[in-house]
Amino acid sequence: RNLFYYILILWLIIRDIEVLKLLCALIRLNHVLFAFTLKEPSVGPDSVLYTKLNTTTFNISWTPLTREKSYGKVILYDVKQELLSRGQLQKGFPSSRTVNTTATFVVLYNVPLCSQYQVSVRAYTKTGPGPYNQPLVLEDQVSAIDNSNLVGIEIM
Repeated sequence: RNLFYYILILWLIIRDIEVLKLLCALIRLNHVLFAFTLKEPSVGPDSVLYTKLNTTTFNISWTPLTREKSYGKVILYDVKQELLSRGQLQKGFPSSRTVNTTATFVVLYNVPLCSQYQVSVRAYTKTGPGPYNQPLVLEDQVSAIDNSNLVGIEIM
């Protein structure tokens, strides 16, 4: 911006058309750069993975977006958890919830047993949110009894 004012003052002093052309070119360039930096992220985070910590707790992690993909500094990530199928649904447990974080992971606690969820992540910059990534399906099923271990047991 200081350069803009210097050129304007210079043009007012010497009234040179070449300086005016340079000033107009800088104004156009400034508008292009300003428009480019006001974009929200173009894609969701890559490599979204989960690790099962116990039967009802999952660690969700992802690769942070680069500045080229986010068009600026990521200020937070939005993690959306949506219920696909019910198992032992706890009373009052929501069918979907959203968690915000500045880290590249989040821990989901108290995920109901025998339920299937999908988890999606998106990045926010100061201009707004980008799209969610492809959903990752979380599934926790109680292990079925292996009937092969029941040899020699007589059921009456």
